[in-house]
Amino acid sequence: MWLHSPELARHAQALGAFCRYETRLPLRLSEIAILTTAAYWRAGLQWNAHVQIALNAGCSRDPLDRLCRGDDPSFAQHDEEAVYVFASELMRA
Repeated sequence: MWLHSPELARHAQALGAFCRYETRLPLRLSEIAILTTAAYWRAGLQWNAHVQIALNAGCSRDPLDRLCRGDDPSFAQHDEEAVYVFASELMRA
């Protein structure tokens, strides 16, 4: 089956690396997008892998805790709120 293809996995890994490391977004904002997606899909492994990265990149803990609980995170910084709203709308589309 094609899902068990090492070649497909290499391409998927390359796409993921490109989306994460080759973006113009600051790390703080890309981590909010990742955590918004992880919270939506309840992907605990992804959440746990990225929450400390987000905190180290300058994100505040309180909005991330609220996001994790499924509450409105109400980011104080406008760019963080914009990334959260955009990523949330993508999940619902």
